[in-house]
Amino acid sequence: MRAKWIFTKIFQETRPLDYLLFALILVGAIYVMQDSLRVSGDKITVHAEDGVYEFSLKEDGIHRVKGHLGETVIEIKGGRAHIISSPCKNKTCIRQGFGKTLVCLPNKVIVHVEDSEGYDAIAQ
Repeated sequence: MRAKWIFTKIFQETRPLDYLLFALILVGAIYVMQDSLRVSGDKITVHAEDGVYEFSLKEDGIHRVKGHLGETVIEIKGGRAHIISSPCKNKTCIRQGFGKTLVCLPNKVIVHVEDSEGYDAIAQ
C-alpha cells in the first residue's frame, strides 16, 4: 500500500515542464549513445585457443577458428562480423548479432572489431 501512495504522490507533484525536461534528457542520452553503438573498423581480431587471427572486414567470407570445445564459425558480411555457429550449449554468442566485440565464453573465442591504424574513437 505504501508503494501505491508514493507512486500517486510523485504523479500529483509532477508538472508539465518536468515531462519536457525528462524528454530532453532522454533525447540527449540517445544522441550521445548513438555514435558509440555504431560498429566501425576495417578488420577483426580473433583470439582463439590456437592463436590470434586477423581478418579484413572489407572482404565478405566465412572463417573457422578452433576453440576450446570445437570450431566457431564467423561470417563477415557488408563490413560487419557475427558468429554463425559455435559448439557451446547456450548459443548466446550467435544471438549477439553484429557487434564491436563478440564473445563465446564456453569455447574461449573473442572477436573484436578494430581499425588497422590502431586508434580508438577518442584518439581520432
